[in-house]
Amino acid sequence: MANTSLGRKCTLLPINLSTPSDYNELQRQRVLCGWNFEDAQLKVWCEEMNQGLKSLFCIMSKPSALHTDRTGQTTSPEEQTDDSPIVRVGHISIDSEAGPRDPTLARPDRSVLTISTLFVLPEYRSCGFGGAAWQAAETLATQEPYGSPACCTLTLTTVSKNQPDGHPPLEHGTVEGWYECMGYVIYKEEPRWLGKLPDGREYWTVASFMRKQLK
Repeated sequence: MANTSLGRKCTLLPINLSTPSDYNELQRQRVLCGWNFEDAQLKVWCEEMNQGLKSLFCIMSKPSALHTDRTGQTTSPEEQTDDSPIVRVGHISIDSEAGPRDPTLARPDRSVLTISTLFVLPEYRSCGFGGAAWQAAETLATQEPYGSPACCTLTLTTVSKNQPDGHPPLEHGTVEGWYECMGYVIYKEEPRWLGKLPDGREYWTVASFMRKQLK
């Protein structure tokens, strides 16, 4: 069982979609995320996990970590107890196959792995869990059984700040800069996600493909 943590911030625990509690909680979080919440999609993820192509993790934390500000200073020390219950604050995935398939994003031999599906519940987004979970996933990507010591490149896709004329405003903006601060660089951009306007017209959202070289 994975138990990778950064100090007291968070721990990554594998998700078992055959367990109703794990399945229901992941689906609840995906509904809040806004996409990839359908039973059919979760079935695909379950099959990929069974094939060893996807590793989904729940981001866990003790309540004491939920009361830290952006600088890491604890604001509620009286709540820090070792027997505090663990809280599920989000999820993240390490994949050795991308959809659509792209060998620059992920390879089944795990020499290139993509970190995806990062989601933190809205009420916990000021606590630094996104960065902590991402760094924990980077560590797991270089270790068996979820990654490989042979992993030399980590990748991701995110919404590009460069969208074509006529593209609707980006509802949630872009986090390219956040990933750049974590050492990732853009190596290509291309249309990736198909959307539909209220009048029925379709449009493509351009993705930035980013990577970090480990070796």
